[in-house]
Amino acid sequence: MADLVSVKFESGDFLASLAKFEEDVTRKVLFTGAATMARVIYNEVKVNVAPPKLGVKTGTLDSAIYWAHSPEESAADRVVYKISWNKKKAPHGHLIEFGHWMPYQVVPIGGDEWRTIKSNKLKNPKWVAARPFIRPAFSQMPAAVQAGLTNMTTRFVRSIGI
Repeated sequence: MADLVSVKFESGDFLASLAKFEEDVTRKVLFTGAATMARVIYNEVKVNVAPPKLGVKTGTLDSAIYWAHSPEESAADRVVYKISWNKKKAPHGHLIEFGHWMPYQVVPIGGDEWRTIKSNKLKNPKWVAARPFIRPAFSQMPAAVQAGLTNMTTRFVRSIGI
């Protein structure tokens, strides 16, 4: 259960206490909305890397997908979440997302494994088409914004005790 905003007014400056309350509510409401929006986009990315859209050979790309709060890009009036893939876990994710040239011969070595023969450069490199999984997820932005606004409204109402 999410924590509710608690307020303690001291006998000192009432306006300062009220400003602190507003800041706390704003921060928590923004976090709620941004996190909800990021979650909707993240869920769509996960759908995009799952079969049958992308297919799964090892599941490495699927397990490398993440969403995380970015404190260095966030500010008092802006909360930023990043949705991407861990480049150490899945270093070739950009090749799938953006497509790439295949300059060397690639041969199957059994099962789902392939080997690149770097000593055999192709005379005509082949273009491997992109199979984007991050970019199409942003088609869900209207649904993400709506879900974020709904959760922000709920959090705000709960925070002020209505």
